Amino acid sequence: MRIQYRLLLGLIGIILISILPFTVFSVKLVSESIDLWAQKDIENTLEEAIRYAPSTEHYDKAKEALKIYRQLQAIKSPLKQQIINYSILLSLIVFFISIFLGWAFIIWIVKPLRALTKATRDVSSGNLLTNLEAQGSPLEIKRLVKAFNQMTNSLKTNQDELRDVIRKRTWQEASMVLSHGIKKPSTPTRILVERIKERYPDKTPDISEILDEASQFIIEEMDKLTDEFSQVVSNNLTQTSHDIVLLLEEILEGCATAYPQINLKLKFGENIPRVLIDWKAMNMALSSIIQYRIECLDKNGDMNVGCYAAGNDVVIEISDAGKTSYKDSEGNTKLDICQDIINTHHGSVELQGNACKIVLPVL
Repeated sequence: MRIQYRLLLGLIGIILISILPFTVFSVKLVSESIDLWAQKDIENTLEEAIRYAPSTEHYDKAKEALKIYRQLQAIKSPLKQQIINYSILLSLIVFFISIFLGWAFIIWIVKPLRALTKATRDVSSGNLLTNLEAQGSPLEIKRLVKAFNQMTNSLKTNQDELRDVIRKRTWQEASMVLSHGIKKPSTPTRILVERIKERYPDKTPDISEILDEASQFIIEEMDKLTDEFSQVVSNNLTQTSHDIVLLLEEILEGCATAYPQINLKLKFGENIPRVLIDWKAMNMALSSIIQYRIECLDKNGDMNVGCYAAGNDVVIEISDAGKTSYKDSEGNTKLDICQDIINTHHGSVELQGNACKIVLPVL
């Protein structure tokens, strides 16, 4: 049985215990009062007063009193029953009013407790976004709800921190392996080119020079790529003052060339201040976000990129007509690395549906 019904039964019991004795006492008191003036001695006394009246005036008064008394005697039983009925009716009215007020009070107490119970189940199932309102509740319930909200917020904060730690550690470990994988082919590539140079020294006069130049270029580019990748992984970023609009133009120009079927539009406001960023890392983050949305558009459609100043921040907004959201049904996203890079720049990323809002602090 639910708690509100148990409380209601207890309330009914308390009301009955309070009302029944009062009702019985009232009925008994009224009955005894009526019986007092209905005694036979009163009638006999009035008859003797008529018989021995010293004057006509006394005789008439005694006779009138006896008449009134007999009339009262005639209505004694109906009057007594009517008073009893009114007493019972009044008791019932008080009973039902008390039940109504008591039930309203029980609902006032139980409703936030039921919401708290449901929220507790939600939290136990992993939903830490649950937040309760305690307006209009008793002070004790408000304190309980406040403590619950503080608990869920603390759990959410700890969970986010734990996810960040796990994500960064996983990313760094995977990146180290990938970095090693990128660097590893440089040695066999150099050996292969050296063998070609040894085997074909006389085929073409400048073949050795060409192969040497090509091998050197390959190795330098692979080392450069490895160094840049490792720099991003280790968060060892070199942040300097840059024009974010120029970076966006460079990224969109490359995307327009690679994806000619995408209609890319860049809109930017006036007097956009410079920002403190690592050009290569921010290029990697913004390019990854834009290319991810291009893939969601199936490489065909419209995409808008806006940039404007907002107080002490520069805001970048990326939106498109795609139906795919940045987040899946569980609230996860495939852009964790990009978010980490932007967070390293003391910025923030807000993903909502098919829109992305990036905020970077100005110099």
